Parts: sequence; structure tokens; C-alpha cells
Amino acid sequence: INLPLSIYTQWYWQMDLHNLFHFLKLRLHEHAQWEIRVYAEVILSIIKKVCPIATEAFETLILSGERFSGSEMEALKKILNGEENPLKGREKTLFEEKLS
Repeated sequence: INLPLSIYTQWYWQMDLHNLFHFLKLRLHEHAQWEIRVYAEVILSIIKKVCPIATEAFETLILSGERFSGSEMEALKKILNGEENPLKGREKTLFEEKLS
């Protein structure tokens, strides 16, 4: 069906908060296309009004948080115990970037 440009269309969809946050996590990433990031930012601003506590947790823990691998967790434990960082090379560099 071909519609002329002068006709408006409406789009309705529903999704649970878990999947919406997953969508936003992917679409707000710095490597996502600019247009989809702008769209995701608008969706996030709407969700902030509807679910402020959940959105704050999402922004704090998921968007601003870091994930550590098993070897990075072991290295972190050793560093906190006063031992030397066992990681070497690129793995050590990436680990230090996460900590800074």
C-alpha cells in the first residue's frame, strides 16, 4: 500500500521494562547510529517520567557501570589485598581504563 506523504500514521507497541532497558542499552551506546541514539534518548526521557526509580537504577548500574571478567575480579581482589596486579599487556591496560 502506498500512502501519500500528507497522511499521518500512528505506531503502537508494548514491551516489558526489562526488554525496553535492553533496547535502550544497545541504542544509547556510543557506537550506535546517531539517529537511533536520538530516538533512544527521547524514549528514555519518557520512561524517566513513568518509572523514575527503575530508570535511575538503569542509568546508574547499566549505563554508567562497568563489567569485570573473572580474571579482572581476581586481579581486583589481589590489588585490594596489597598484592601486585597479575594482569599483563592489553588485558592490564583495559582493566586500568575501567578503574579510571
